[in-house]
Amino acid sequence: MDELKTWFTALVAEAVDRIAESRKTGTKKAVMDIVGYLQTHYGKEVSLYAATEADYLNPAYLSRLYKQETGRTFNEYSSGIRMAAAARLLTGPEDYKISNIANLSGYENVTYFMRKFKEHDKMTPSEYRRTHA
Repeated sequence: MDELKTWFTALVAEAVDRIAESRKTGTKKAVMDIVGYLQTHYGKEVSLYAATEADYLNPAYLSRLYKQETGRTFNEYSSGIRMAAAARLLTGPEDYKISNIANLSGYENVTYFMRKFKEHDKMTPSEYRRTHA
């Protein structure tokens, strides 16, 4: 009877471990899906709701999971991707207008883009272009 009890306890412990691991994998997959979504759709209006539609998950729940897994919020990550795209466009061979770069980076409002860029890079887009040319 003791052997059966020990065997059953080990079996339950293994099942609990597998369930926990499966949840972690599911969480990581959902977060990685959002990262992929952001990397391919940064030039459009992106919302957490739109990013979670494919996984059929609650946006608030997934936002919490995203923050736990990455240490950053959805908006912080999204903004970082957009700013990186803007920086590439500012220093690229094409001489895009700032308004075009804002739009290509996912910002419809140029003034808002310029303010966010300055917050992120501590200089205006024009200064960034001159500095990194």
